[in-house]
Amino acid sequence: MDQLRAEDPAFIGPYRLVGRLGAGGMGVVYRAETEDGRPLAVKLVRAEAAGDGEFRRRFAREVRAARLVGGEWAAHVLDADTKAETPWVATEYIPGPSLRAAVEGSLGPLPAASVLVLAHRLGLALRTIHAAGLVHRDLKPSNILLTVGGPRVIDFGIARGAVLSSGSDLTRTGVLVGLPEFMSPEQVRGQEVAAPSDVFSLGSVLAYASTGRAPFSTGDPVVHGLLFRIAYEDPDLVGVPEAVAELVHDCLSKDPEDRPTVDAVVSRTRKALGGSWLPPELLSRLDRDAADFLRATDPPSPPRTADPAGVLRVVVRPARGRQVPVAPPRRTSVTIPVPAVSPAMRKGLRAGRRLLTALLVGAATVAYTGIGPAPAFLRLSDGTRDEKPFSGVWRFDSYEREGSLSMRLEIRNSTRIGRSAGTFVSATRTSVCQGEVLLAGRSASKLVVSAFRVTRSTPSGSSAERCGLPDHLTLGMDWTPGDVPPWIALPWVESGSTYHSAEKSWAPRTEVPRKFWNVWSSGNGTVVTIRPGGLGDPVVRTLSQGPSGRHCEATAALLSVDGETLSTTPSVLDESASESTCTADGTNWTYRMDPRDRAVLVRQNGGTPQRLHLVR
Repeated sequence: MDQLRAEDPAFIGPYRLVGRLGAGGMGVVYRAETEDGRPLAVKLVRAEAAGDGEFRRRFAREVRAARLVGGEWAAHVLDADTKAETPWVATEYIPGPSLRAAVEGSLGPLPAASVLVLAHRLGLALRTIHAAGLVHRDLKPSNILLTVGGPRVIDFGIARGAVLSSGSDLTRTGVLVGLPEFMSPEQVRGQEVAAPSDVFSLGSVLAYASTGRAPFSTGDPVVHGLLFRIAYEDPDLVGVPEAVAELVHDCLSKDPEDRPTVDAVVSRTRKALGGSWLPPELLSRLDRDAADFLRATDPPSPPRTADPAGVLRVVVRPARGRQVPVAPPRRTSVTIPVPAVSPAMRKGLRAGRRLLTALLVGAATVAYTGIGPAPAFLRLSDGTRDEKPFSGVWRFDSYEREGSLSMRLEIRNSTRIGRSAGTFVSATRTSVCQGEVLLAGRSASKLVVSAFRVTRSTPSGSSAERCGLPDHLTLGMDWTPGDVPPWIALPWVESGSTYHSAEKSWAPRTEVPRKFWNVWSSGNGTVVTIRPGGLGDPVVRTLSQGPSGRHCEATAALLSVDGETLSTTPSVLDESASESTCTADGTNWTYRMDPRDRAVLVRQNGGTPQRLHLVR
């Protein structure tokens, strides 16, 4: 990641920029952060294109289509502003080196088995992109990021064809758009570009992954010679393994009608799946490369110094780049006295900590949630109570005849009735939903939320009913007089409603901790890949290979993180990558590291724990 330049903005929309990830003919891609520090990639289009009315219309249309692109192997579009003075689009940030950087760096050309898995994953990614009405137009090694879980496609479709008023993907005012080595003959000739063009580029990418060179590149710096070879000459497939060569040859057919469809590519490469997608030694190198990449792209932390007098000094400097200040920027320092702690005080603190830990462990399940109408005896408070025993993150699971529902409910406002109470992440066997909920009522021992508003869901556009959300949800607790603190409570049951125990999260987090990002194997055909992501994101990929050779793949989203434990939603079967006889387990899993062996991951769904070992 490069540093921001003087001409770069400090913010794009609500996102703070921390560095440059790259630049091309269509614009600049920045590494950015949300207010809570979550990373993402933001692409700012060229100023030249921003003044083109036709570009803006097509850009807006393609962003709407790109939001529909789902699946495991393409970066998701998170936000965009097509009406801004300079339009931009934000996508999820994927920590990992590009295929080009990996092949030219420590990995080198990939083995045939890995190239076939690469073909399968890229085929699945292109399928989702094409299903949204987009054509990638620039599939190349630098637009494919590698993670321990598999490859991910970025920078698809948006703004590339839209910016070219001539209708050609090749030139505009003499500027070459895209990397010529991986273009299709249609792009070279300025013809209509459709899904088969991406298949041709896929063939070139697979040849590159196998040999370390593009199939039409001879090292000749003359671009016109390269374009002529793409349009009229046969590819150089020397060095491409036999297991891959036929597929690559078919993808590189000059006539778009002679190329396989992406569905055919997925079908032809499905049998190659099994185990990790890279050999252990390459996977280990990739893991190191990803760690190096993360260190290289981490934003700098504010400098901190401590003087001899025991004073912690935090220095806050203004952001780099352009901004619109409300006052002249100035250097600000905050001084916080840190008193010395005597041995007697330290002993007392340790004793108090042990007592508090015992109390908290004893109150692990102190509440319940009731799904259904608010109890008749619930008396709404006037919203002026000082105690806030309900604030925080709560988890519960409901198993009813109508179906199961798991939820993470974060209460941020437990006093102001009629306003947002907080956020939720919920999951059923068929949906994952996120959104906000209103505070409907409150008493000393009960809190009612209602009006669940879904803001993000899988499948996209799911209603509250489709998400299995109730009209009201009552969170209640009772404690005996004199209990201090008040959250040490006794559960209670009200007849006429259904109740379930709820647990409060004492160390909530919103993203998968770094140490879980890896590939884990049971040793008997089950491989679990955990990748970065936040609440509601698909972060766990499970591959199961039965004794009979049956191949099944499923994905689960992150439901909650409490300290060192991950909880996921029920798995959803990836039908495109699985055989017809496969079924998803439909249960929630928890994952935690073995405290005695950091190379062992323990997963459990209520039964006997399963031990998974790190794939080295």
